[in-house]
Amino acid sequence: MFIPAEGMDEFQQNLGELINEYDTGDAEDALAAPQNRHLRVENKNFYFDIKRNAQGRYMTISEVKGNYRNSILIPEIGWENFRDVLDDYVKQVKDGD
Repeated sequence: MFIPAEGMDEFQQNLGELINEYDTGDAEDALAAPQNRHLRVENKNFYFDIKRNAQGRYMTISEVKGNYRNSILIPEIGWENFRDVLDDYVKQVKDGD
């Protein structure tokens, strides 16, 4: 796209008006969200993604092996409980060894 120098002020004003009218704040939410993560365990790939819908924020954990993909969704309200269960299992296994 080419904009002549004399048209830059008008372009900036129009762009500002469009942003003010249509900005939903999603960009700020996306920047503030945790980064998506990838973990490889043996021959499986696990993807941790944070998403948002009308009900709120949630995490998807996807297991990918070849053409097979399985996912679970965890609402934000359950993240700490989910972590606590995993921590408990890790402690039990370590204490049992």
